[in-house]
Amino acid sequence: MKKQLTYPYRQIVLANPIKSSVWGFALFLFIYLASPIETVITYSLAGPAYLLFMYLSFICGVLFLRAITTKKTILDKTSDILSKEVNNQKQQSGYSIRRKDLIRLFWLLFAMATLSQMMWIIDRFYLRGVSLAVDALERRDALEENSSTLLSIMSAILSPAALVVWHIALSIKTQYKKHKKYTILAVFIFWLPAINSTIMGSRSTFLISIFIFFLVWAYHKNDKIKISGLLIILTTFFLTTVYFIQTFLHRLELIGLSGLYSIQNSVYAFTLQPSPSSLNYMSNNEGNFLTSILFSITNIAQYYCHGVFELFYQIDNFQGFEHSLGSNTFFVLYKFLTMLAPFLPDAFQLLESGRPHYGAFGTFFGPLHSDFGWFGVMVVFIFGIMAQITIKKARSDPGYIPLAALISASITMFPVINMLNAGIGFYLFSFFIVYAFTWKLIFKC
Repeated sequence: MKKQLTYPYRQIVLANPIKSSVWGFALFLFIYLASPIETVITYSLAGPAYLLFMYLSFICGVLFLRAITTKKTILDKTSDILSKEVNNQKQQSGYSIRRKDLIRLFWLLFAMATLSQMMWIIDRFYLRGVSLAVDALERRDALEENSSTLLSIMSAILSPAALVVWHIALSIKTQYKKHKKYTILAVFIFWLPAINSTIMGSRSTFLISIFIFFLVWAYHKNDKIKISGLLIILTTFFLTTVYFIQTFLHRLELIGLSGLYSIQNSVYAFTLQPSPSSLNYMSNNEGNFLTSILFSITNIAQYYCHGVFELFYQIDNFQGFEHSLGSNTFFVLYKFLTMLAPFLPDAFQLLESGRPHYGAFGTFFGPLHSDFGWFGVMVVFIFGIMAQITIKKARSDPGYIPLAALISASITMFPVINMLNAGIGFYLFSFFIVYAFTWKLIFKC
């Protein structure tokens, strides 16, 4: 006998694409205005205009699809009234999913995620000679000296399964009482790729994982977030902040630089510098507890906010550079194509030729400007349509939840980074899309 597995989602801010974009930009403004940093580049109105048009184009894409679907809904309701027929199936929420099928899917994805991490370990420590006995910088150098292997590519393709297992565990918890072992295993395998990336000195995987973890959890909540849940989120945010700062300071220590030097000369400091008063205080009070706090705030603010001003600088100084026609935004896909077709231009050369200041974030829209210039507005319009389709489907089709969570995270981080441009982001998008259709085939949602 089949049990009915239903998902009566509550409305959450991050499930609305337009609100996600507004809250994301508001967070950027708050961090920028509340932090002891200031812009050190001059820019014309072209940069802010480009940013504004990008946001408006995204919102128009979302509203365009809403207008079409609203019109279709009205026509459907009118047709029902005229024919005096009501489709009872449309009134039902949720889908009939057998418990054993859900658990089989859990173990399949758990096995894929475990295999991915085993391949990661073999590739790093046996095939490419990385050692835990050395520091993070030496481990990264060892990776760069040895090119990617087939095992590392397979590991990257399968690794998003670790994030989807969390969704399956919550699906089991939604309907069935015996869920603890699935939840424990899911949490363990979910964070393993982030921990492995941390070992190699990368922080981006950890940041993306936090967004997806809490967004997927929020989609499965049928009631308001309790105080305990809020405390967990705030504690995680605090610990993540401490982790980011400690990782950064450790890197500086390895290369013999001070934190004060880094916030004035790092790649982020090209557009944003500490304010004179805060810099003066930190210079005169090195080693002070308050200095450590001030440095932490400054470093995080530079990391989070510099992308917007990098975009402004890029637009004003793009003359003499060439648009890369998609190879920047879809860097991973283009890099794969160069492996199949060696006659194509080198991927890294195209990246450098499409950006006046290479090496920093450029918001979600920077890679689009490098690829398409002002025609990037059309790409963002299409992305708005796709975001609205996906998030709307996630409210009734559980298979779309991981993809909807990733898109919500991407929208919120518009002022920071383009997740499609990042390696892990591309693999996540690809895997989650395949997963959504696979869920539909298995459970016939």
